[in-house]
Amino acid sequence: MYRVRNRTFFVIDLLLLPVAGFLAYFTRFEGTEWPAGMQSQMLAFVVATVPLKLIVLVVAGLYRRLWRYASIADLELLLVASFLSAITSVATGVFALPLLGITDGRVPFSVLVLDAGLTTIAVSLPRFLARIKARRERRVRRHSGSPAIIVGAGVAGGLIVRELLENVQLGLVPIGFVDDDSSKQGLRVHNVPVLGSVADLDVIAQRHGTRDVIIAIPSAPGRVIRGIVRRAMEAGLATRTVPGLFELLSGEKAVSALRRVEIQDLLRREPIVTDTARVRSLVTDRTVLVTGAGGSIGSELCRQLARLEPTKLVAIGRGENSIFELLQELKPDFPLLDIDPVIADV
Repeated sequence: MYRVRNRTFFVIDLLLLPVAGFLAYFTRFEGTEWPAGMQSQMLAFVVATVPLKLIVLVVAGLYRRLWRYASIADLELLLVASFLSAITSVATGVFALPLLGITDGRVPFSVLVLDAGLTTIAVSLPRFLARIKARRERRVRRHSGSPAIIVGAGVAGGLIVRELLENVQLGLVPIGFVDDDSSKQGLRVHNVPVLGSVADLDVIAQRHGTRDVIIAIPSAPGRVIRGIVRRAMEAGLATRTVPGLFELLSGEKAVSALRRVEIQDLLRREPIVTDTARVRSLVTDRTVLVTGAGGSIGSELCRQLARLEPTKLVAIGRGENSIFELLQELKPDFPLLDIDPVIADV
């Protein structure tokens, strides 16, 4: 199934779509004893609609997908393509064929409804069989990996599980989640169960014979990470983690980039919320002077203060280049702000 290509699906569609049209008539008339003229109508309907359906599937992008990795987005695409095929069939069977004189009358509505349903099945079933087959093959190969527990049954945890299930070469098999959210207890994420809370980590690890714990809570503060690491160490478990929120937002790391827990994970600061209203009362309509304005901290202060509408911003720095670059950055964004650059040593 890993070698199935989209040209194979095209051939399968080419074979199954005429069958769907025939079965629609077969079901409508409960057998092969059809009224006069219906056989020729069926042939005309199938010959006209099958190429149109294939064109719809091509335009919708169904032959540009890796169906062994099919997801909800692919299911939505299948439904949209099937709906467009149904509209094409209705337009052909009700209007085009009678107007062109190819058939004596329109195609029965019941046939059109049956054809739409059977077309959806014919197009969807082979693709999701490929997905199911690929999952089963990976499941067989996964048994050689080391069992791992995921801490955090959220978005990051789900991404980690998918990564581990799709890439058996990572050598880890997710056997379950632990999460302190009681509403998630007993549920499944990507068919992996939530086995308990973080407090149950040692018991769950002993029950399943696992030695690896993956912390998948990128937004967790340092105290939470320290608590999980401490509990894992007491149980003799090795810990890995996903990058922190800052690394994710800066684009330095992806959620699926697992690594060992480092000191910066244990020292994550609690979020600091600035009281903008109080700061604004100190800055708005006043002259503000920033020393070291060309440095990383000073330039960021200038950016933040400029938003608070001071009368004048005096930027002092020793480096002519850095002060010049700061001016070039601020002027387009704050054209009305009076910025006074000063090259001086404090």
